[in-house]
Amino acid sequence: MTEGGRRIGVLIIDDDDDARVAVRALLQSSDDFDIVGETGEGAEGLFLARQLEPDLVLLDYMMPFLNGRQVADLLREQTPGSRIVAFSGHLDRAPDWADAYFVKDRVATLPEFLRDVMDRAAPGT
Repeated sequence: MTEGGRRIGVLIIDDDDDARVAVRALLQSSDDFDIVGETGEGAEGLFLARQLEPDLVLLDYMMPFLNGRQVADLLREQTPGSRIVAFSGHLDRAPDWADAYFVKDRVATLPEFLRDVMDRAAPGT
């Protein structure tokens, strides 16, 4: 949980329906996270991020129309307080556009990883 016992607000942006379902179920089983929104499309993710101001955005890299890098660049401008986690099965290393990087095939360890991300320095540092 964040300071003061508040749950961590997470926005999931991933065009893979199965991945979103799995992540949602996993994070909802923890008292630390609140799924504030989810979408399979980058432009809608930007809209939701502006409306919801999540603590953390779990962002897929390979998406149609706007990829993770493009969405992340816009998120930095529009919701600078949100930490961005690149969530990918395609990237082989941490991208420069994200605060952290998580490989999809390790999804069982995602809650602990996200708690660690929230404990780190502010986004963009």
